[in-house]
Amino acid sequence: MKKIVLLILLTVFMAGFSAEADMLILNNGDRITGTLVAIEGGVARITTAYAGEISVKMDAVSAIETDEVRAVALSDETIVEGVLVREDERMGVRAADDFRPATSADIVALAATPEALDGMLNPPPPKKWSGTVDLGLALRSGNTDTTDFKFSVGVKRTGDRNTLALNFAAAYGAADDVLNTRRYQFDYRWQYYLQERLFLYNIGLAERDDGRKLDYRLQTGLGVGYDFIKQEKRTLSADLGATYTRERWNPFTPWERTALRDDIRSSALSDLYTTFLSIGNGAVFTPRSALEQLYDILLDLRDPLRDYQKRNEDYVNLRLGLNFSQQIFKSSTITEALVLMPNLEEFGEFRALSELALVTPLSEKLNLKTSLKTEYDSLAEERGVNAWDNTLMTQFTYKF
Repeated sequence: MKKIVLLILLTVFMAGFSAEADMLILNNGDRITGTLVAIEGGVARITTAYAGEISVKMDAVSAIETDEVRAVALSDETIVEGVLVREDERMGVRAADDFRPATSADIVALAATPEALDGMLNPPPPKKWSGTVDLGLALRSGNTDTTDFKFSVGVKRTGDRNTLALNFAAAYGAADDVLNTRRYQFDYRWQYYLQERLFLYNIGLAERDDGRKLDYRLQTGLGVGYDFIKQEKRTLSADLGATYTRERWNPFTPWERTALRDDIRSSALSDLYTTFLSIGNGAVFTPRSALEQLYDILLDLRDPLRDYQKRNEDYVNLRLGLNFSQQIFKSSTITEALVLMPNLEEFGEFRALSELALVTPLSEKLNLKTSLKTEYDSLAEERGVNAWDNTLMTQFTYKF
């Protein structure tokens, strides 16, 4: 008797469970049961106990049944609330005593509430302005072997067919009260799409890097590019253009400047002491030679680096760019930005820039970014600096 009662209770429970489940009936006769989350963009999303959330194209669905009231938008631009059922081999929406016939092809969107349905049908306009703030540490090798503080901020405006990105970055470091890192960079990139994947771009750059003896670099350029891969998890684009660059180079780094200035002033003070001592001992000077010697000594004390001139350069480059991103693991993304700039005026001279980064989200707005930035300059040795400069950075990125 107990077995019969348990069997009856189990049958009732299973029947109740089946009745409470939503169901998608496919064109081939298969049935998918679970909880119907939404229908949007021609795709039905249903959560199952055995496979999690499944997306099914509405073209493959012949009928839908739900156990709870849903808000449904139909192709005739009406919105009804009710349970999706099949009655007399007809599919429709049942609301109390009213039955509204509707096939799966008539359903434009479906959501749990009218408010959620309104959000699907009338999404807020896309956010035009967005940005990031980065804060972290950089380990640099090449012209400076140091760990320094890095800060950057970037903003981006997205239009219908164009984007504008503005970025500012700064790094600072000191050791034993001597400045060994001071870098500033501002750049922008405007991109306009002629077609879905073909675009024109304009770039601009202003930077200073005392560690590489770079007093300033100003650059502007134009070009054309193409998005070869434009997927949610993978992107690949390349561009080709030309840039004009103007640079001014210092004859020494900050620590070299400090040491040289101190040496010249120390030598000038020694010469000044020797001159006065010679006069006191009765040495013979003509008034002109004495004044000239004192004048040179005073100039060395006031401006010890006056004889060292900065070097100005300007040239035109070809610009070859490549940008790649790939989502890895569950949510991390690896990116690579590569730029090659051969000099069009002097064959064999070129600069190359590479930035490899791994971005891991920590929350909706906060990311952890680890990157390796490499710069090569074929003329670096002529300026007294290393040709290769590497910077390993770890930073937190806040999105707004």
